[in-house]
Amino acid sequence: MPRARKDGTDLIERYWKEPLKRIWSDEEKFNRWLRVELVVIDFLRRKNIVSERDWRSIHRRAGFSVRRIAQLESKLQHDVIAFVTNVEERVGPAGRWIHFGLTSSDVVDTALSMALQESLDAILGQGDLLLRAIKPLTRRYAKKLIMGRTHGVFAEPMSLGFKFHVFYSELARRLDHLRDTRELARVGKLSGAVGMNIYYSPADESRILRQLGLKAAGDATQILPRDIFAQISSALALLATGLEHLAQEIRHLHRSEVQEIQEGFARGQRGSSAMPHKKNPMLCERVCGLARIVRSLSLAQMETIPLWHERDLTNSSTERITLPDQTSLAYYMLLLMTRVVEGLTVRSDNIRANLSKANGVYWSGYLLNRLIRKGWSRNRAYDEVQRVALQCADQKFDFLETIRRDPKLKEYFTDQELKSFSPEIFWKNALKKL
Repeated sequence: MPRARKDGTDLIERYWKEPLKRIWSDEEKFNRWLRVELVVIDFLRRKNIVSERDWRSIHRRAGFSVRRIAQLESKLQHDVIAFVTNVEERVGPAGRWIHFGLTSSDVVDTALSMALQESLDAILGQGDLLLRAIKPLTRRYAKKLIMGRTHGVFAEPMSLGFKFHVFYSELARRLDHLRDTRELARVGKLSGAVGMNIYYSPADESRILRQLGLKAAGDATQILPRDIFAQISSALALLATGLEHLAQEIRHLHRSEVQEIQEGFARGQRGSSAMPHKKNPMLCERVCGLARIVRSLSLAQMETIPLWHERDLTNSSTERITLPDQTSLAYYMLLLMTRVVEGLTVRSDNIRANLSKANGVYWSGYLLNRLIRKGWSRNRAYDEVQRVALQCADQKFDFLETIRRDPKLKEYFTDQELKSFSPEIFWKNALKKL
C-alpha cells in the first residue's frame, strides 16, 4: 500500500523523483488551484465585475496554508471549500470573489490537466534522453552477430545493432503516442455545475483557459471526460510495458548460462547478502516489477469513465492514486533504464562462444532454400536438412562440414559454394533499416 507522507504525496518514498515529487505535492496542487482562481479573477476584472481595488487586494494577499487547509477540511469534509475558505481568510472582504461562478471540478480538473501536462513533459524529456542513449548502440553493433532466439532456443544469428534498433523503435512509438495523448488531454473546463456555461460563456471559457495553456473541452459536464485521463493512463501503461520489454531482454541475456549483455555493476555494489559472487540485474528486475503496477493502475483509471450522470465522486479517490503514481513511476522507470543502457556491458567473448555452440546449424534455413532453388521439393529438402542439423546438434558436429560429407547432400553443394557462405548474410540487409 502507498505510504502517506507529510507533504501529501502517497507513493512510496524511494520512487519519488524530482520534478514529479514536487508536481504532485499538496503545495503545488494548491498553487495550481490558486492560479486557476486568479486567472478567473483577472477575467472578472476585465469585465468590470471585480473592481480595481478588489483585484489588487486579491493579488496582493491571495495565498494559502497547507496546514490550515487540512484543519478546515477535517471539519468541512470538502477539500475545495477548505481551500477557498483559507484563501478568503487571507484576502479579506475582497475574497468573496474567489471561486465566483465556479464549481469544484472547474478548479480541480483544470488544475489536474495542468499537473498532467507538466508531468508528461518531464516524462517525454527523460524518454528522449533514453532514446539518445540507445541510438548509438544500433550503429556501434550493427555488424556484430549475436545469436537470435525464438522460444528461448537458438534460431539464426542476427545483428546486435538491429536488436537494439527494435527496442529503440518501440520506445520511440510509445513516446510519440504519449505526445499525441498529451495534446489530446491539453484541456480544462470552467463551464460550471453540469457544463451549461451559465457564468462563463464558451468563448469566455476558452479565453480564460488559454492563459493556462489549455483548451476548453466542449463536452465537459461537471467534470472533464474521464476517457481522456484513461487514455493518458493507458499510454503510460504501454510505455511501462515497453520499458519492461527491454529490461526483460537484458535480464535474459544477463543470465549465467548466457552472459552476452549484462547490467552494469558499480564499484562497491553488492548483489547478495549471502553470496558475494552475485551480480544481479537488479535495476531491470525493478523495472519489470513496477511495470505491473503501472499496468494495473490503468485498469483502475478506466473504471472512472462510466460515472453516474454528470458526475459522482468515485473517480476522485481513484485518481488521487492512479495519475500521480503512474506518472511518477513511468518517470522513475525511464531514469532507471537510462542508467541501465548507459552502463551496459556487451560481452563479445560470450557472444562468440554462444554462436560457436550452435556448430553452424543456423545455416539450416539458408540451405533449405538453396535446395529448393536447385529443384528439390520443400518437404524433401526440409527432411534432409533437418536430419543433418539434428544430428549435428546432438553430437556437436560442424554443420557445414557434415553437409560437405553427407552422401545425399554433398553432390548439391560444392566446397567453393559452402565456403562462400558468409556471416555477412545475417546482418547486411539489416543495416539498411538502421
